[in-house]
Amino acid sequence: MNEPGPSRQGTSRGHQSKGARGGQGGNGRARFFRGRWSYVRGRGRGRGGSNNDDNSGNENNDPGEAPNNQSSKRGRSGNSNRPRSGNPPRRGNSDSEDDHPRRQPEIDKVARDRWSRTYPGYELYFPTHPMIPDMQKKLDGVIEFLGRNYLKTEKEILGVEEKEFFDLILDDILKDERLMEIWPSFSADLDHGPRDILNLWGLSVHQIILDTVSKIDEKNSQLLTDVDGNPIPMDRSKINVPYIRVGIMKVDPVVPLKAIKASLLGKLITIRGAIVRTGTLRSLCIRQTFRCLQCKTIIVIDQPEGRFTSPQMCSDPDCNNKKLFQPMLSASTTKVIEYRRIRIQDVEHSHLEHGRIPRTIDCDLFYDLVNQCNAGDAITLCGIVKVSNYL
Repeated sequence: MNEPGPSRQGTSRGHQSKGARGGQGGNGRARFFRGRWSYVRGRGRGRGGSNNDDNSGNENNDPGEAPNNQSSKRGRSGNSNRPRSGNPPRRGNSDSEDDHPRRQPEIDKVARDRWSRTYPGYELYFPTHPMIPDMQKKLDGVIEFLGRNYLKTEKEILGVEEKEFFDLILDDILKDERLMEIWPSFSADLDHGPRDILNLWGLSVHQIILDTVSKIDEKNSQLLTDVDGNPIPMDRSKINVPYIRVGIMKVDPVVPLKAIKASLLGKLITIRGAIVRTGTLRSLCIRQTFRCLQCKTIIVIDQPEGRFTSPQMCSDPDCNNKKLFQPMLSASTTKVIEYRRIRIQDVEHSHLEHGRIPRTIDCDLFYDLVNQCNAGDAITLCGIVKVSNYL
């Protein structure tokens, strides 16, 4: 027989508990209590009740021994294991990773530091370490492909640095056998995870430019000497190469506007139509750098679709700062770009739907594309499907 749970000691009346009825024990007037537990009639949730029918009306109201693994706090009765009706209990201590989901794991920080030492522009393209299998092997293959086909001379490389963008055609990449041996799933990876793939190509171009500029500066530094006549060594970390945007043009297949649904979110597609509206040119901050005012740690936070997002906690596990962060507007890792929104009308597949207005879709143009088209132009546009509401 179960022993009665803890209850408040008090007077009794006719072998009936004066507290709330627990089970079928007490027939006294039901009462509500403002405690940790909400009152439920007939389930022993009040103060002084019990789930034991035989002992709930004891004259002395002796609570007896508390059940195993049960708290003896006032307001908790019976053998119930029912949790609180409020927020669920927090598991683990206050320093666990579940309590702070925005804090990056230590293994991620170590990986970013290792990549940043090898590739100084790494954090420009990957604020968090991407999940790309065999990334080092693929990165070396892309650098070798670009140096063999596109970026051969210093003039071509410095021209890309000046323009800050570099465009490719997907068919030219797929025709290269050496790259396809290293990366056979490139086309599928580009369709399903285009952001990380394009950032990897941007890092490859960035590294080629950095190596070229370093060689040029090294030649020039040989002419510079200190007071004793010794050559001044070059500091490669002071070479500032801007963020390079890489665009890969996918010509086929062309997706009708009717077929663009939620299943295509985040994927790379190609559409074709006529521009019926162009918006004004605006600025957009897509990545903001912050400095922790307590430990001086630099934190880079993506700004989703231009919405200001500040760090919730310092990335240093030894620092507990949650509020004091200073935005660094002039930092090299802060990215502010220009964009323009246009509206495209489907003219290629409109004849398939008789008796209705042709479908339209809004598209955002970034970087060098903002001034490439006007209203009335027929264009083929390749981009990533997303949902945005920042206009």
